[in-house]
Amino acid sequence: MFNYTKDIYRKGLVRGLISLLVLSSAISLNACGYTLVGRGRALPTKFKTISIPIMENKTKEDNLDTLITAAIRREFLVDGRLKVVQGDKADLVLKGEIVGYTHAPVSFGTNTDEVTYNVNIAVSVDIRDQLDDKYNIKQTFAATKDYKTMEYISGSDINKERAIKEIGQTLGQNMVSIIIDNF
Repeated sequence: MFNYTKDIYRKGLVRGLISLLVLSSAISLNACGYTLVGRGRALPTKFKTISIPIMENKTKEDNLDTLITAAIRREFLVDGRLKVVQGDKADLVLKGEIVGYTHAPVSFGTNTDEVTYNVNIAVSVDIRDQLDDKYNIKQTFAATKDYKTMEYISGSDINKERAIKEIGQTLGQNMVSIIIDNF
């Protein structure tokens, strides 16, 4: 026989037990040393600041140095575990060169104005420890993004710039992960 109050009580009891099980699992995982990505810090705590000068653009594409450097700085600011500062007073200095840039069509639509382009950017960075020169990283990062052209050239240029900024964001996120989280 169906008893409405008993069913509600049983459902509540089952939900409570499941919640308790999930909570105890989370606590035990945390006790085992697991942490959320982006919350820990593999970088020694002596490093508090980073300087990111404008990157050198080794490609023939104009304005990449400004767009990519700004996007990478923004990712360190968003992360917040290292304060972004100007000049030589930083604990770490991230110097970079934009060493690769490709821009090529990858698909064509039915309309002659519909073209999807792929942008690929590679950045070589050298992260230097200014305190005691024990923590140095040299690495090349690359990212890619597709964008669609528009009927008007200005719209296509906006989409291309947006793709470059998104690549810069991805590069910055990868650098934060490597430099601070060490993976």
